[in-house]
Amino acid sequence: MFKKTNWGIVLMVLCLFAACTKPNNGNNNEGGGNNDTIIIGGDNNDTIINGGDTLVNTIPVGAINSLFTINEDGDQVYFSQGNLQYQASTNTFQFAKTQLEYIGWLNSRISPTYNGWIDLFGWGTSGWDCGHPYYHPWDYELTGPYGPAGHDLTGEFANSDWGVYNPIDHGGDQPGLWRTLTQPEWETLLMTRQTQSGIRYVKAKIDATPGLLIIPDNWDSDTYSFTNPNLYESYFTDNLITEDDWLDILEPAGVVFLPAAGVRSEKIVCETTKVGNYWSATHQHTYGFALLFHDYYIYTNDYYNPYHGKSVRLVQDAKTE
Repeated sequence: MFKKTNWGIVLMVLCLFAACTKPNNGNNNEGGGNNDTIIIGGDNNDTIINGGDTLVNTIPVGAINSLFTINEDGDQVYFSQGNLQYQASTNTFQFAKTQLEYIGWLNSRISPTYNGWIDLFGWGTSGWDCGHPYYHPWDYELTGPYGPAGHDLTGEFANSDWGVYNPIDHGGDQPGLWRTLTQPEWETLLMTRQTQSGIRYVKAKIDATPGLLIIPDNWDSDTYSFTNPNLYESYFTDNLITEDDWLDILEPAGVVFLPAAGVRSEKIVCETTKVGNYWSATHQHTYGFALLFHDYYIYTNDYYNPYHGKSVRLVQDAKTE
């Protein structure tokens, strides 16, 4: 259904030859019984068991209060409150303060000593020495293998996953809490997941920031009306959402927003406000899979050279008590 294209090559050409300019948006957005059936979808993301018992999901520190199914077994995750950010001078990871926030052109200052923040990373660059030369969050060179070459960011090489290896400010401040979705999980989340409303994702523009809305499992369709949901040929401008509606209606209801934060090739950043590119934990040969969305298309199975700088949005597996 979805064309598999090596957009990594296309984006690299765009970055190297297009005129990449600093966006001017002026707001640092760039910058009962034992055999009862379990039903997901009660208030406050409770897990309701027919018969009256309730298992309450524990909401992680730094997570958005909504659940998303990621596989056919019905496993669910919480998304982090914002994209992952890193400061080399202090070796600190943190989540963006808001879902609309991204760094943009300042990622061009990436270096081992840069005292600002970056949020576009090479694949598998958690800082864990995986045995190959480029594994630091500040790596940007075009040569040599990145991350655990020939392996996913799972199992024996799970420490190459940013959220597994690192404590994250605003996200519990200890390692082992978060992780990156795999390519099959991105596929289920956006393309085949069954939701209460039938809506999985929507392209939209929130105030001046375009991106992708991911709709929770238990979304009530009466909460807000969307145009062209679940349609990969749709446009960001199909849904023009005011900042007030985002803050007062959509975000409190648990909607996840992935901003179109652009891409980086070496130290050249481009396509901000046009392209969203989010790494998965899955590899193929020498490439890494990523989610790619733009006006008129969305792919969960595009593959790229691992040196490309892309966004990272972490999740935490849901647990119940």
